[in-house]
Amino acid sequence: MWHENCLPNSIHAAPWQIQKHDFDTPVKLDETSIKSLLLQKFRAAKRLNTKSIIASEWVLGRTGNRADLAIWNGKLIGVEIKSKFDSLERLENQIQNYKKCFDEVVVVLAEKHLEHGISLIGEGVELWSIDNNAELKIKLAQTRPSEPDPKTLVSFLSQSQLKDVTRHLTESGGYSDRRKVATSLPINQLRQTVAESFKKSFQSTTEAFWEEVGRGKIQPSHIRKLSRFQSRRDAWNQAQIFEHELWQNWKSVVCSEFDQVAIAPTAG
Repeated sequence: MWHENCLPNSIHAAPWQIQKHDFDTPVKLDETSIKSLLLQKFRAAKRLNTKSIIASEWVLGRTGNRADLAIWNGKLIGVEIKSKFDSLERLENQIQNYKKCFDEVVVVLAEKHLEHGISLIGEGVELWSIDNNAELKIKLAQTRPSEPDPKTLVSFLSQSQLKDVTRHLTESGGYSDRRKVATSLPINQLRQTVAESFKKSFQSTTEAFWEEVGRGKIQPSHIRKLSRFQSRRDAWNQAQIFEHELWQNWKSVVCSEFDQVAIAPTAG
């Protein structure tokens, strides 16, 4: 009979604590684990600090894509991650849209995707690989900055933001009209407006993230703090748990009463 003390330490460990020597098979790295490893790398390289603003799963305007990570450190950096469990089916389109949104684009590919992935990402992208031992290596440095697209940047702006940036150009017009006007603005003005909106949106979640990280290493469990909607998800999950427990308790009471009626002797 197995005793729990006879099991490898990794059975009782969190996924990011599993060591290579615990098993003969490779560690399974999912997207969240890779996010934490990359952020830790950037932090060690001084590309990331407590003044940086970070978002996880940032919706990229009207492109239909989300950035796995978005980072503001004086420039807006977009990160797309493809783990060994992911497909590269959408990668080419995703990177094309990333280049329309970000100053710098970073792609992290599992080793199994490297050969095919390089042909899909095009020029001007910073490429990293990650192996089965959770080791990140840079393969290609970014050769030139991306050139964000005015129409794509405008799609990030709310109606009130559009009104502010186009006030000196037009006093009237609906959302669609102002979007057209805004595309004629200097690209640096649009980039700055999007960056300010990004920083404002993710300031509080980033502060919560750094507070939880402290002086320790960035762990997968910290990544959840980078979502603006995590508190809502937590509340919804708690409500689901409460509802489930309430239903189970109700069923227990009803079944118990039914059993008592079923076995009660009949008069006669």
